[in-house]
Amino acid sequence: MKNYLEESIKECGMNIMLKATTPAKRTLFEVDPKLRAMNKEEGESFHRIVAKLLYVYIWARVDILLPVGFLCTRVSTSTEQDQAKLKRVLEYTKGTINLEYTLGADSLYK
Repeated sequence: MKNYLEESIKECGMNIMLKATTPAKRTLFEVDPKLRAMNKEEGESFHRIVAKLLYVYIWARVDILLPVGFLCTRVSTSTEQDQAKLKRVLEYTKGTINLEYTLGADSLYK
């Protein structure tokens, strides 16, 4: 999954220098309908990166569930505001790229 994250950060074309402490801001669900829609090329890139993050979230990074889920709803009508939200997720994943989760159980029987 680390490769998918690194690939997404490179592919986005944004300057991902910061390392965010959370995957989203409080304004995640705010949508301004007056903002310019992305052109076809930008929209396709946005869609591709969100799809990669969705795959990563499903298999390994549950911590990006909320912002990635929201961005999935925005792929057909993405704007500059959505691009900024995607950048935030990528900044967070860059800062936590080596984060590993360990799941365990006390018993397999009840």
